[in-house]
Amino acid sequence: MESISKDWVDMADTGTCDSRWIFRDYKCEKYMFAEDYDRNEIKMRVLESHRVKDTIEKRKRETGIHQSQSLQEAAQIIDEIAHTFSLGTIRFMAYSLIKIIKKLFQRVLVNKEGIKQFNECAKMTPIVLVPTHSSYFDFLLASAICFALDLPLPAIVAGQDFLNIAVVNHLLRGSGAFYMRRSFASDTFYRSIFTEYVQQILCIGERPVEFFPEGTRSRSGKALQPKLGLLSMVLESCFHGFVNDVSFIPMSISYEKITEEMLYAFELVGIPKPKESLSGLLKARSVLTTDYGTVSVTFGKPMSLMEYCGKQIDGMDYIRIPRCERHLKIFGRGAQEMKIAKYFGEKLIFQQQQNLVIYPRAVVTYIMMSQHNDVYVEHLAFKVDKIGHLLRELGFRTYGFEDLLTNSSAIEQAVKFSDMVLTCDHETKIISRTTSAFTDPKLRTTALYNAFGKSEELLSKSLAYIYSSCQRNKLVHPFLLPSLVLHSIKVRNDLNGARNLFCFLKQVFRIEFIFDPDKTGEQDFNETLPKLQTIGLVSMTTADNQVELCPKCSFEIDFLMGLVQPFLDAYMIVLVSFLHDTFEYPLKMKPMTKLLQLQAAKFINSVQISSFESLCLQTLTNIVTSLCKNGQLQTVKNEKFETLINDVDTKKLDALKRSLAPFVSTEIAHRVDRSKL
Repeated sequence: MESISKDWVDMADTGTCDSRWIFRDYKCEKYMFAEDYDRNEIKMRVLESHRVKDTIEKRKRETGIHQSQSLQEAAQIIDEIAHTFSLGTIRFMAYSLIKIIKKLFQRVLVNKEGIKQFNECAKMTPIVLVPTHSSYFDFLLASAICFALDLPLPAIVAGQDFLNIAVVNHLLRGSGAFYMRRSFASDTFYRSIFTEYVQQILCIGERPVEFFPEGTRSRSGKALQPKLGLLSMVLESCFHGFVNDVSFIPMSISYEKITEEMLYAFELVGIPKPKESLSGLLKARSVLTTDYGTVSVTFGKPMSLMEYCGKQIDGMDYIRIPRCERHLKIFGRGAQEMKIAKYFGEKLIFQQQQNLVIYPRAVVTYIMMSQHNDVYVEHLAFKVDKIGHLLRELGFRTYGFEDLLTNSSAIEQAVKFSDMVLTCDHETKIISRTTSAFTDPKLRTTALYNAFGKSEELLSKSLAYIYSSCQRNKLVHPFLLPSLVLHSIKVRNDLNGARNLFCFLKQVFRIEFIFDPDKTGEQDFNETLPKLQTIGLVSMTTADNQVELCPKCSFEIDFLMGLVQPFLDAYMIVLVSFLHDTFEYPLKMKPMTKLLQLQAAKFINSVQISSFESLCLQTLTNIVTSLCKNGQLQTVKNEKFETLINDVDTKKLDALKRSLAPFVSTEIAHRVDRSKL
């Protein structure tokens, strides 16, 4: 195992007893123009704002509800939303969290350079802290780190689900959490109040605002597309001139193992998560006896909003409007404003992904997913070591890859963390796959079980695949561009042809994966190809611009191409389903993806293929969303502004199917046209 570098600090190592540590003098840097405030003061600011007053007046005109009643309702909504800050509550939470952290994790590493940049930035501008979101533990960990390292404690946007957890909701509120309803696009009254609350917190600048740009936890191990609601509220306050600039700090949290892994596997195939409650939280205490390995937390370089977006919009369009009327020009309504919000959201998430740390567990699990036979630990260590070198050559951070060829402990630990799908015989040092953890009799009541023809073997295999894919997907971002380049070269080995195919694949996967929004397809291809040449995976003859895959590096090439292959195959299965099956339109996204999943399960069962990625609801949602955006599916909006799939464009679907055909696996290519789903 790698020693802790001088570039990292272990926040769990307090250097003293925990009770003494929590009562130390907590001091942090503050924004130079920050104002002190309390809960009642910010409540009055929101109620007296031009935005809320105008909304109340408009509500009276449209519904007849008197201003006094609306004002009372607005005050109740603010009480529901608003956070408080009690240092006593924060110290109590910090004491509880440091105990839990020490129980759960071997170490929690934080990059020193990021801490320094955070502190420097905190003095100069209001801050928005944007962590990755793969676990409920994320925002607790973020606050614990800020307290432990004397960084400004954030005001955290929390989902209203936590209001249902008695006691915990008050502790979170007292530690800085303020609550947001899950959906309020059509509720202009609530949206107006919540927007004003967020902007007041930002303008006061007393502490950072924290939210997750992805909006919800990623169950699949890879990034989600940005949600633009909260981001647009922050952008609006800046472009309206209420703050001169805002610094966003991407926070990348890399877990070796998370507490929700089994739940995620079930959720991704449509088995709903249990509702949040105090009793559920108490039952979850069993996780405290499990080792979850290392957590690495990277604070990225602060990103100035005006530096990234200021030149894309004419600020005078807003400044010309009287200050008391600027709220009427809601940011995000225009096409250019939405484009800016989407661009910056993608940039934030891309930077988060760039700073993630990769552990051997992800590589071990993915290699074993791809194996049909058992593997000796030493043979697996050799392969994992190769991929570790590849990651570092491409500029990504790794942890735990040191001395793999002489010390097998990291491989054995990786297997232990994935014991739901892997086993290791410690005498023979042989690693095997297993599906025994996915044989719960309750699974026989699911629609997926019936779609598999009541095959318990297929159901357990599919769940084991989905569980393992969440580890594999952690490798997708660092290897995405190389994988797409290799796929393109395999189909067309002339330079221009390969480049065009790469651009096509990048467009196909615009929703599935996060790309750098500052780079075109051509730029990504032109920058990635020389890297692959340097590593030795491809060669090129300059005379005729022919590019070839290197046969000596077949393991690395197959490894990289295999990361994207399941998504290509899932895409093809969905296209064939839309072309050959009749659905009763219009359909909402959720029932549409569920129908596609059941069709895919029947197809897998009937032709005996193992394309289990087509069962993952998140993958199916991304594919359908992409088809909607690119016009292969026709959509309408209902009264709640929800997108409904209304029909298919057969010509466009068929054209896309023919374009994707060269990229699908042989298994799918041989069977997909012979069968109707």
